[in-house]
Amino acid sequence: MLVALVALGCGPVTPIGAPTFIETVADLTFPVDEEIRDQVLPAATGGRGSLTYSLGPQIPAGLAFDPASRTLSGTPTATGNYPMTYRVEDTNGRSADLAFAISIETYSLIRSIVAAIEVAGAVGVPKFEDVPEPGDGPSVAVVGNHFYVAGGSVFLDIEPQPGATVDKLILSIEGESFGYYEIDVPDAATSHRLVGRVLFDLDPPPPGCLEVSAVGAGGAVGQPTCHFVIGIPTDFSDVQVTVSWDTDADLDLHVADPTGHEVYFGAEEVESGGVLFPTSDFCEPDNIRNERIAWTEGTPPPGRYEVRLSHYDSCGAEETNYVVSVYNHGTVSTFTGTFTGDGENVGRGGGRVITRFDVAGAPAPAPAKAVSSTYRGSGDQVFVLNPNGETLDQTLFTLNLGGSSVEVYVISSTGNYHMDPQVDRLDLQEAAAKGLRATAQAHDQPETRPAVDEPGPLPAWITEINNFNDGPPVWDGSVDPARIQEVEARPEVAEGDRSVFADIVGREIVRATVRRVVTDGTTTAAFWVADKEWAATCASRGDCVTQEMVDAVAERFLRPGASNDIFDW
Repeated sequence: MLVALVALGCGPVTPIGAPTFIETVADLTFPVDEEIRDQVLPAATGGRGSLTYSLGPQIPAGLAFDPASRTLSGTPTATGNYPMTYRVEDTNGRSADLAFAISIETYSLIRSIVAAIEVAGAVGVPKFEDVPEPGDGPSVAVVGNHFYVAGGSVFLDIEPQPGATVDKLILSIEGESFGYYEIDVPDAATSHRLVGRVLFDLDPPPPGCLEVSAVGAGGAVGQPTCHFVIGIPTDFSDVQVTVSWDTDADLDLHVADPTGHEVYFGAEEVESGGVLFPTSDFCEPDNIRNERIAWTEGTPPPGRYEVRLSHYDSCGAEETNYVVSVYNHGTVSTFTGTFTGDGENVGRGGGRVITRFDVAGAPAPAPAKAVSSTYRGSGDQVFVLNPNGETLDQTLFTLNLGGSSVEVYVISSTGNYHMDPQVDRLDLQEAAAKGLRATAQAHDQPETRPAVDEPGPLPAWITEINNFNDGPPVWDGSVDPARIQEVEARPEVAEGDRSVFADIVGREIVRATVRRVVTDGTTTAAFWVADKEWAATCASRGDCVTQEMVDAVAERFLRPGASNDIFDW
């Protein structure tokens, strides 16, 4: 009893709050007599004890709601519009509600492809009837994207004929008379930007025409204009992110998953199952203008995702508009924006943050712990601390150098998007001056690294690089004097020189600058650093290459004298 009284007297008791919803639910629309894809409604947070979910007051006939999995499923059997209240309640009877609507509609082909359209804030209304017959109404010219992906968007610029006034626009599918969108345009005398959002749950039909017709002030419908579109086939996933844009600029979609991997142009497929497809070529007018990241190769890991979009290069476009759409187990969120300027060629970890979202489920397993290692020997060595992408913060590496006073630089990068590459400098002389000593943590049977005179087997990728053969040698006596002349004709490289490299693996153009030149006799090494990774240009990310790093690598790689650097070894 005394313990209980003391506990009660420790401070004010803060009651646990009522349950709340972080996510919302958009209105849902399904065709009648077709089985829907299961819709998982969002989970609530807070509350006391177990949470109970309900959906009502009237669920459309043929559909069912499972409160345990929060899943709506089934085949609707009757058309209609149903206001819904999604409720969560804790064991104390406190509750929270989300309101949305479910519409069950007669099938139309346009609604099976295009989820919604908008013109300058005006939203298109679906019509479940035959497309109006064309007459002597105004005609329009249409230009815009010709490719689309499931979940992406289509940008169409619509220009009425000179002198014409347009009250409405009609969007339909060529050759399909039943079903269309009608949009009241806000300004009859100007051109119009129409943005159509494509369904995520879509098997692209064969290439065909989106038809745009204009309705004049008197109600007369003009002749339709065909805009040819092609759907890029993709596989469905419970978690998908798309971006679509309206110029030939190079935009790049990035999604970092809860396991620490980032899907983007430099890692088009990651271990968690995330895949980037398609990609749009660098400043090439391929008119694809779509990218999509989805977890089609496995179950999307639960936890927090971060969506970023980089304006890699404007490719001459003064302004580029984009639409990013996120599909998270049935919930669709859409974000729009604009890029201006020349662009910034950023890679991993870069880009404008668009949104963050959570995928429900059991917590993701903790990253593998790195294998501890101990090096017993002398001389310089190169260490790979986390060859399998383990968490660097959990890596133990002991250097047993005896009485040596050498400086040791450990330069490492990680496989986790929110962990910065590190440079640690161990100066034993400075440590001794401060009265410090190196300490080693106890680990069970740490692996022993071989000393310099006891070389171990090289990893396969190192052997492959060392054995690469690009032709006869180019020094004096070469069987191919032309190659000697070619090499000797190359200009000398100096610090500050700039050039462009082609990264074949990452499929990108890399702009780089020489940050250090080192010479030992007749051998010269130039150390190039990608501009997008240099401290002066990516300081906001905090994981940039610094001059200290370059100097440390250069000094260890090539230094005056024999058999004292990596190049000699």
